[in-house]
Amino acid sequence: MIHQERRDGGQTESGNATIQGVGRGRAKTSDQPELTPIGTVSITRQELASADPSTQLDYKAKQGIVVVRDPNPRRRIALMAATFAGLQPATIAAVTGTNGKSSTVHFDRHIWAALGLDAASVGAAYVVLCPVAVGLHRGQVKAWDGFGRLCDDLRAQGHAVVACPAPGERAAVAAVLNGAAILPSTDVGTFAALLAASQLVIANDSGPGHVAAAVGARLVSVFGVTEPTRTRPWGPAVTLVGSERGWPRYEEVTAAVAAALSSV
Repeated sequence: MIHQERRDGGQTESGNATIQGVGRGRAKTSDQPELTPIGTVSITRQELASADPSTQLDYKAKQGIVVVRDPNPRRRIALMAATFAGLQPATIAAVTGTNGKSSTVHFDRHIWAALGLDAASVGAAYVVLCPVAVGLHRGQVKAWDGFGRLCDDLRAQGHAVVACPAPGERAAVAAVLNGAAILPSTDVGTFAALLAASQLVIANDSGPGHVAAAVGARLVSVFGVTEPTRTRPWGPAVTLVGSERGWPRYEEVTAAVAAALSSV
């Protein structure tokens, strides 16, 4: 739990964040938190907090909950995410203005690529496709086979199509999504931000779909072999297509996609 206290000793301010799955408890606004030990903590002191004198860490080794008091919880969460998931790209350029933003970003990407740099770009409005679903479910592939056709149709309609494959998945994604902007693999936080800022995410029953739902992105979740009642992503803007009884018809998916895009 990242805990921020008011200097006047009052109630905890807004902006708190909880690391779920580590433990359960509550922290008082006094110097000593009240802990309810459950389960096993496998997070080390070094992983949770860097050598920063402004950070206080209450750590009950091997059992309990970790409470980190920090004057800037958002910064601490970002540092923790970078420790677990790796750093974001070394250089990120953001272009703002009234007209010409997407063109400028497009030109910059080609300039950097011509200089031999690994570069990718995303315009102001884009759709994210997540065509990979790792593993089998009862011997059946969990990935819908219509992503390539959907990519072609979306691009023909003028949509910018983006993919951000996980490490080791770039070749598989590139083979399916012809003409899509395939971004370099990145950390979970940056990936979540990419999904949250998109017009729409289309994904299998997979990790990316659950991340999209968690950050409130519009999501069309395609099922074909797994049970939506057990593994569906939950969110206010989630549309389910298909079921464990079989993959939906291509027209069912495109109808759901069109409906979601019309609400943007």
